[in-house]
Amino acid sequence: MEMKKEFKIYLKLPGHNHVEAFDVTHPDETFSITIQHDTISIINGDNSWSQVKGDAQPQELINQLGEAIETHFYKQAF
Repeated sequence: MEMKKEFKIYLKLPGHNHVEAFDVTHPDETFSITIQHDTISIINGDNSWSQVKGDAQPQELINQLGEAIETHFYKQAF
């Protein structure tokens, strides 16, 4: 299966009452997501997600984004 370089994830941001769609690009080992006009990049290493670019975000949000990315790929496998 070919890995898509662009896809959407869906999650509810902390403090929000509804699920939102976010565009994700996957140009290399990182995943880039634009949240509230700021693009951040995250990476999965040693079974944990870390932010590597963009304005600092709470680790809880980074984990939620990572889980949504994992869910996307899990669904693609089936």
